[in-house]
Amino acid sequence: MADIKSLDSSILKSLGTEVSAQWIASGSVPLTEFYKKTLNGDYSAVGVGLYGTGNGTIVIGESIPSDFLIEDAFLYWVVGRGEDEPLDTRGKLNGTPIQGQVIATINYALQYFDFIRAAVTEAVKFGSNTLTDFPYLTLGASLVVVYSNPSLSPKTVIINDGGMLFQQQWVSTTFENFNAGGLPLQAHSTYIVGDGTEFLEDQAIFNNVVVAGPDAFRSMDGLYWDTLTSGVSSFVTSGDTIAEAAINSIDDILLWIAQVFSVTVKVEPLIPPRIRGVKL
Repeated sequence: MADIKSLDSSILKSLGTEVSAQWIASGSVPLTEFYKKTLNGDYSAVGVGLYGTGNGTIVIGESIPSDFLIEDAFLYWVVGRGEDEPLDTRGKLNGTPIQGQVIATINYALQYFDFIRAAVTEAVKFGSNTLTDFPYLTLGASLVVVYSNPSLSPKTVIINDGGMLFQQQWVSTTFENFNAGGLPLQAHSTYIVGDGTEFLEDQAIFNNVVVAGPDAFRSMDGLYWDTLTSGVSSFVTSGDTIAEAAINSIDDILLWIAQVFSVTVKVEPLIPPRIRGVKL
């Protein structure tokens, strides 16, 4: 089986591949809205590196009370493969076979990179979740779990996804059509990114403010994988209906598959219908 090659510039040059100072790989798919829900709840996103084994464990909200409900759950992962190797979108979550949907495929530096999503609401659970039987060259995987409970503040949760491979570029995605509010206003956002390399500079940005960097993506989940969540309440204002998340890849070559955003929202008061008198 062919081994995946790091996409760092020095490796590409050793393969005889020309590396320009700034580029976005052909075939990249910009991140756009895939999911949106307003509910009394929130989301949790956690990832794990799978490279070289295809197996790992993700712990989701181990301390979340048992009366919280899982509304929706999605698994994101990226698989690298040689040009002569077949597409494989299979894996198991907690022993349940899953079949992912390819949302982007990029052919770059004599390799394919498949960006994959699967709905896994029925298979996921709070606590420890085991991933098994994923392709050997899977970079990593992240679980995004949307949950609810009447005691929680109303929030809008949005997931944008796609598949971007880039170097020395400012790349962004936009969240729209929410109504930020609430006291206190609370917001957080998660960047799901592959191939981050320690000591190479990159920044996570939200509404034009750097929220992590200068080495934001450095394989914190394991080799080739990052699931970076940042509190962004200070960068959202009551009444906002649009927000932007971005990555500035200063030196690093990165693969961006999904961005998640949650914000408390204004709740319009319920006005009871006026009862008109009836003349008898």
